[in-house]
Amino acid sequence: MNAKFRSNSWMISRVMSWAVGLSMLAVALLLSPNATAEQAVYPFTFIDDGGQEVRIERRPARIVTLGPSNTEILFAVGAGDQVVGVDEYSNFPAEAEPKPKVGSMRTPSFETIAALDPDLVFVINSSSDHRERLEGLGYTVAHIVPSNLQEIYERIDLVGRIVGRPQRARDVVAQMQARVAGTVARIGDVPEANKPRVFHEVWGDPLMTAGPGSFINELIEMAGGINIAADANSAWPRMSLEVVVERNPTVILTTFDNTVEELRAGARAAWQEIDAVQTGRIYQLNEDEIARPGPRIVLGLESIARALYPDRF
Repeated sequence: MNAKFRSNSWMISRVMSWAVGLSMLAVALLLSPNATAEQAVYPFTFIDDGGQEVRIERRPARIVTLGPSNTEILFAVGAGDQVVGVDEYSNFPAEAEPKPKVGSMRTPSFETIAALDPDLVFVINSSSDHRERLEGLGYTVAHIVPSNLQEIYERIDLVGRIVGRPQRARDVVAQMQARVAGTVARIGDVPEANKPRVFHEVWGDPLMTAGPGSFINELIEMAGGINIAADANSAWPRMSLEVVVERNPTVILTTFDNTVEELRAGARAAWQEIDAVQTGRIYQLNEDEIARPGPRIVLGLESIARALYPDRF
């Protein structure tokens, strides 16, 4: 009886040991970045930013991108080896430069695209009109164009799932969120009354700026600035010089070097009454970092925050 009891106890002990071992193995597999977390599930169906349902049957091996923001997202999530063609403005990262060029976003070469025989073509707003023709040629098309920081996070995650790199995409988003949080924390205690009034020059003639609904407006506010065009009636409104002078920004942001040179040299007489011009607070930003809704948007936020609060960076 005692021998049988000891035998049963031994068997129960072994079964429990195996169960614990299997549980620990399952947890290890779930936590391992090189395990099943990187295995995307296909077919994968989603609604893109053009409002169209897109079905991805299998991991796309040949991707063409008509838009530099999506090119940057693809390379950031580790899908650069799947990209076989890019538009002529896709100049980042360096690995994108040697990729075959398929024309511009507005005037792509359909012959070149056809020769590359892509599984998937990414388009943005300025290339979305070509969707019908591309689909008519038999290509799967995805329209991806986020309009704010949260949507940028979500689209990076989406692209990661589309191309079979979900964990890498989540890592990119987490790194971006950490940098954004660090930047915002540095200026989080600035009283509203002390925040600088900001004018961002999008275009010089006609004079255009960034209004509500644009991610540049969002970046200015996150960086602790007050956008003087925050009450405009569109995301990219025209603004007369008279209104700019009246609202008297304390900081002027631009992507044009001639604007900085002319304002600092006093070459634009009508601007001389503006506080930002009188104090020399005119800053040139990297256009690609603030105008492309992709991973480098965090660099744009950091650049704006440094311009507004140089003593905190």
